[in-house]
Amino acid sequence: MDSTTWKGMRSSAAVGHIHEQSSARPNLSAEAGCLVTRVLIEGGKAVGVEYRQGGELKLARAEKSVILSGGAINSPQLLMLSGVGPAEHLKSHDIEVAVDLPGVGQNLQDHLEVYVQQECTKPITLYKWQQPHNMVKIGLQWFYDRSGLCGTAHLEAGGFIRSRAGITHPDIQFHFLPSQVLDHGRGKITHEAFQVHVGQMRQESRGYLELQSADPTQHPLIEPNYLDSEQDRWEMRECIRLTREIFDQPAFDEFRGSELRPGPDYNTDKELDDFVRKFGDSAYHPPVLVEWELTPCR
Repeated sequence: MDSTTWKGMRSSAAVGHIHEQSSARPNLSAEAGCLVTRVLIEGGKAVGVEYRQGGELKLARAEKSVILSGGAINSPQLLMLSGVGPAEHLKSHDIEVAVDLPGVGQNLQDHLEVYVQQECTKPITLYKWQQPHNMVKIGLQWFYDRSGLCGTAHLEAGGFIRSRAGITHPDIQFHFLPSQVLDHGRGKITHEAFQVHVGQMRQESRGYLELQSADPTQHPLIEPNYLDSEQDRWEMRECIRLTREIFDQPAFDEFRGSELRPGPDYNTDKELDDFVRKFGDSAYHPPVLVEWELTPCR
């Protein structure tokens, strides 16, 4: 599975495109430690941004255009703070309406996933390396030359399948991990185990994002509205059942122990629905959030 890593380190957009270029290109400058508070809109056109840096409020004006790339959460939040969004919602926070665009903050989608965990009967997982004394060893190795087990995310295998006949595209995705993960790595692991992160790709349920206040330092209110659709609930059940079918194949016979999660108590539709509602988690892939109709503000 492809990953954005280079020489044992995560290659973010900043590392891959800005750090080495900022000193080499005279037409590129980057500011750090900034919080953009609003887009400046004059006469229905975006002309710059207002931002806070080191306790000081500053302005950056554009000669040609403003590109807003705050991500699926911050972009609509920033638009609404700037007066671009549903008029009544903006007025409720005493924000002057520059452009009434009801779609801003609506149509939120996200990938919901669950972990299906299987005990491993052989000592070939990451279990021993997640013990404190071994974590120190692999950590020191990474700091020394950026190599070893800390130089990868270990999500190196995955797949895409169709949940049923009659559809032309995969609608379920898998990420395989040779380890047990609890609470995003914050929980203490207990077994030699492997697991699949599995979830649907094209959910029907739609949520929304709203401002909590006109204060740009406050997080927005996010309602993903997971599992609102019966089709989504059916697909999440199939995610678990199809993962169990995969783990039940002969290739896993010499490695497969007992199922740790969901476990033997989750089998019926209702039981699986309860499991997904209790343990389902965001895959942090909000793909669509704003209906971009900003022709008045280009």
